[in-house]
Amino acid sequence: MRFESPAFLFLILVLAGVFYMLEFYRKGAAKAVINFPGGAVAKDGKSLKIKLSQYLKYLRYIVLVLIIIAVARPQTGQITEDVHNQGIDIILTIDTSGTMRALDFAPLTRMDLARRFAINFTRARRFDRIGVVVYSAEAFTLVPVTSDRNTVLNMLATVEDGMTRIDGTALGSAILTSVNRLIDSPARSRLIILITDGENNMGEVDPITAAHIAASEGIKIYTIGVGKHGDPLFEIIGEDGRRTLVHVEDAGIDEETLIEIADITGGEFFRVLDQRGFERAMRQIDAMERTDVRDIIFSEFNERYGIFLWAAFILLLLEILLSNTFLRRLP
Repeated sequence: MRFESPAFLFLILVLAGVFYMLEFYRKGAAKAVINFPGGAVAKDGKSLKIKLSQYLKYLRYIVLVLIIIAVARPQTGQITEDVHNQGIDIILTIDTSGTMRALDFAPLTRMDLARRFAINFTRARRFDRIGVVVYSAEAFTLVPVTSDRNTVLNMLATVEDGMTRIDGTALGSAILTSVNRLIDSPARSRLIILITDGENNMGEVDPITAAHIAASEGIKIYTIGVGKHGDPLFEIIGEDGRRTLVHVEDAGIDEETLIEIADITGGEFFRVLDQRGFERAMRQIDAMERTDVRDIIFSEFNERYGIFLWAAFILLLLEILLSNTFLRRLP
């Protein structure tokens, strides 16, 4: 049940306050009356008729409460929400090679930032289905495309470098694995967000060939290169347990290939050089790939104030009838 004009219900509180004040003053006046000998006996000897007559006033308050409820217009019914959702199916394809441990964003690693981006992006895409593919020298599906965001978020929290066991960067394999997760999707739009910090050096499939396969299936790829220019900084733990920061020679990111992959599929390349870089990439992808959602809300309510008015009317008649017949006071 709901009320069309719930503000009127505050009048019940006002009525309760008035009732309390009247009762308070009535009891005060009763205490001021002189007690005669034998008064207690007379009080205890009241007849049932006299006792019932004292409760007639409560009927009047109940009548007023029922009228106030009726004025607030109680209604029963339902709200039906029809959501027309033309969502997007998205695969987050995350590089888990050893170089993702680089402390480019100290104290955060490249992996820390990539994982944070994936989690925030998933939270922002309320109406889309999302899956996760992780890769290094080989690729595998961590989460198939699903609308269960909690499952995706929980699994993203477990993503870390080295989880695919064999080190390396197989961009072609990562793209094909992601395409296979989307190829049978009925969504109107399908896309892959490929995150990497290196260049293709493993796998049997060339990334450009894999990009053409994705394009032939109508799948768009957004590529994100994460990592600063120059040799990355790593934390090395010696045999004695001491931690040392050292620069390690690295081939860097193959921006040309990532740009070409994006161009072939109609996507875009983003280079992340600082912590805000992922935020900018997320905002731009979110703006370019909007989900078409139409909410239609049907409301159907029936007025129920008549029930309360009839109840108030019946109680009022009962009060009038009793006060003028069985419970009538003597003059």
